[in-house]
Amino acid sequence: MSMVELVSTLAMTPDGKSVLAYTGAGEIVRWNLLFGGGSRPRVTFKLDQVGPSIAVGKPLGLVMSVDGSKTALISSEGNKTSAANHPTVDAYSTYIYATGDLSRPLRSITPGRGATTIAFDTAGRAYSNNAARDLIRFTEKGEQDKEYNLGGGTTQAILVQPDTRAVVVFTEKKCFALEPVK
Repeated sequence: MSMVELVSTLAMTPDGKSVLAYTGAGEIVRWNLLFGGGSRPRVTFKLDQVGPSIAVGKPLGLVMSVDGSKTALISSEGNKTSAANHPTVDAYSTYIYATGDLSRPLRSITPGRGATTIAFDTAGRAYSNNAARDLIRFTEKGEQDKEYNLGGGTTQAILVQPDTRAVVVFTEKKCFALEPVK
């Protein structure tokens, strides 16, 4: 099977040295990029790490923090409630990993049924959603902190401005720009 057939989503670290993806088996995979010189520069992908199979249901996307330090795999029914070297979590939870170590999560968050995306701010907080709430903020420890129902339909994407921590939420019907959530 080719790499293109195996991989559903790609994300490159900001330093350009690694590429992460998820497979059809619900694993996060990391490749190191090796750049060759000469008259015809080339890039070689070297498989570095394959995390455990964690997706429950359909994988929806791989997200990475702006600084490239954290990653998570969103799936239609969350991540597995137990996996090797992983804490037991509630249903509809998502593990958050250090990009450099896919073997055990830094923490998890539990957005609940219907989560479609995750974003991170520079303070270590995570932002997600569920079927009932358009935006949920989680503390650095993964505890639910604040909830917002913006009324725009299903959340499609959440962006967090790295410096000001202002939040932009894209839903099916509207785009919401929120001041930094305190």
